[in-house]
Amino acid sequence: MRLETLLVAFVPVSVTAFSFVSKLRPNQFSLEVRPQVMSRYRTGRASRPRTLRPLWMMSFGAGATDRYSWDETDKEVNVKARLPAWAKGKSVVLDMTNTHVKLFLKEEESTPIIEGDLRGAILMDGSYWTMETLDDNGKMLYLTLEKAPQLTGLGPWMGVVQGEKQVNSDYPEEDKAAEIAAMAHEEKKAQDAESGTPKHTGVVDEDGFCRDLLAVQAMSGAMVARQVPVNGNALFSAVAISKWFIESGEHPDASSPEIETIAKDLRQKTLDYLTKAYKENAPIYMSGEYMDARPFVAAQAKANSMADGDEYLQAMRDDTMWGGGGEVVGLTHVLKRPLHVYDLVSTGRRFGLRVIGRFGAPLYAKERPIHIVSTYARFPDLDPGSQSAEGNHYVALYPYEDVPEKNKGKL
Repeated sequence: MRLETLLVAFVPVSVTAFSFVSKLRPNQFSLEVRPQVMSRYRTGRASRPRTLRPLWMMSFGAGATDRYSWDETDKEVNVKARLPAWAKGKSVVLDMTNTHVKLFLKEEESTPIIEGDLRGAILMDGSYWTMETLDDNGKMLYLTLEKAPQLTGLGPWMGVVQGEKQVNSDYPEEDKAAEIAAMAHEEKKAQDAESGTPKHTGVVDEDGFCRDLLAVQAMSGAMVARQVPVNGNALFSAVAISKWFIESGEHPDASSPEIETIAKDLRQKTLDYLTKAYKENAPIYMSGEYMDARPFVAAQAKANSMADGDEYLQAMRDDTMWGGGGEVVGLTHVLKRPLHVYDLVSTGRRFGLRVIGRFGAPLYAKERPIHIVSTYARFPDLDPGSQSAEGNHYVALYPYEDVPEKNKGKL
């Protein structure tokens, strides 16, 4: 089926209008929130969370004060601040104009995280914050400031606000580890290729883990893909094995009857959620925004060449029907945790990942996210650049540190 793009504009429950972008194929999609001019920065709800780029790789500089660290590109300035474990999203206040910023916790207004005149002008509708819960139950706040176009390329800010005192400009060593490992691995592969060593010694191990580290564009660290059966239920199977790992700490057999049962149950619960929301025209939370369920489901039906939402919702209950954007959004609410979706890209001799969307954030940001990639049934048994434009499969993704030690040795 030929790929086309459907652009439908909605006015959601909140004050911000946005566009929904989907593809005809349910297995390959792009679902984005595109904020227009916003007026909610005094409450500072995130519209599209983003992880900081590795500071040590930034040519425009990086640094830190006693309250936060920052890095800079030609387009934006990114800030990262550690918050106390008790901090919640409603505690964060971002009071901002295009030349001034004050960021603080309501409980600690007298000691703001950042306050002062910015070192350059920013675009309000491209600046936002999000919060992440860390493994030690602490919190990390991320603030992105998009530089005004007239200043882009006219030189670095070399900081965030005027007069701030820099205490160091080093990127934390522990944050370099995964990125260094990925780079070293890829360098060795390149050397092996040049010396005549076969490019792949084995593309998938006996547990389904792919034998390649996948770097994520504009992010530090590396991910590892794990295959699931190619049977039309791949989206739900990939989510099922990830859910199992998060809840138990163990990686299950992806082809086991238990996982098949969980995947089928997730599909039905997702369709139950979407059907109920559709009948009530209830608001559905996506990525920092709400939209009415009926136009959302109707757009999914049209993108899949179906007559209406009722036909779409009934058809998607079939376990052989590929899941797509609508099901991803529904899954975030069934699981009550974020679902990060990636696209497969080729970068020369290797594959990499590009973030399509982080769904369910910041509503469920306190929960550990599940990662999946929209890819191809033959992946990774194909050469970078040879993949088709249309994906037809999903596989699970795990940060390198979550891969079992016995499988790491094969990367």
